[in-house]
Amino acid sequence: MHKFPKSLTASPGVESELDPSMIVVCFKKPMDPKEVESIVKALNLSFMTTEKPRENERWTQVNHTNTRFWLKREDGKPIDDAHFAEIEKTLGDQVEWIGPVYETYSKTGVESCFCPVPNVALIPKNKGATLASANKIASQYGLNVAENRSKYLSSFFYMQVPKGSKTS
Repeated sequence: MHKFPKSLTASPGVESELDPSMIVVCFKKPMDPKEVESIVKALNLSFMTTEKPRENERWTQVNHTNTRFWLKREDGKPIDDAHFAEIEKTLGDQVEWIGPVYETYSKTGVESCFCPVPNVALIPKNKGATLASANKIASQYGLNVAENRSKYLSSFFYMQVPKGSKTS
């Protein structure tokens, strides 16, 4: 998966490494998990899961939704470029984006995994920045300001790649 950085700094002092055996797939429309499971099985992928612990033990579930699914290669090997291309081709226009999974070593298990949403950019709000100035910058780069999300972020404008753009 050469198109993704091998490491990221998620926050100051916290390094994260790409896990080349995992991806997150975001579908454009809600999908039945059984249908997704059937499709990805043919691609040598399966849902990332955690076993339910014994009673009174903390359980961290993988955050699947009806559009976003955390997938891992069944044999644990890295997803190489040819396999990634096969995944993109098979899933085709059903997919909004496919994102990489990173692990941070300050936590363990699935708690250490995260996927930076590949069609979003958080742009710092400089002193005196306005929505109009953010929209001007966004248009220069082919982005859209998500006003409904930006208003809840005190330090950032939430910008998105327009739907229909290839974002992986």
